[in-house]
Amino acid sequence: MKTLPSGKHPCVVVLDNAGIHTSKAVQRALPALSRVGLSLFYLPAYSPQLNEVEPVFGVIKGHEMPERSYATLSALMAAVRRAFRHQITSRR
Repeated sequence: MKTLPSGKHPCVVVLDNAGIHTSKAVQRALPALSRVGLSLFYLPAYSPQLNEVEPVFGVIKGHEMPERSYATLSALMAAVRRAFRHQITSRR
């Protein structure tokens, strides 16, 4: 694990219950995270109303990024940037 910064105050990271957030690797890392003052708080299952970014991600995943496979990380990142840019400009 990379060294995590530690501050004077505890830090809470709010997560949904996506598999990557609840993985065995994350569970194994919890003691080290706790030692540096970082706690994880999981939102209740099936509660998109508590996660303000969900409606935006829903549009991006469902409409802006219909392709689900990218040859490189840079191609994926470019698609994500385009999708967010389009959402930002279309809401103005």
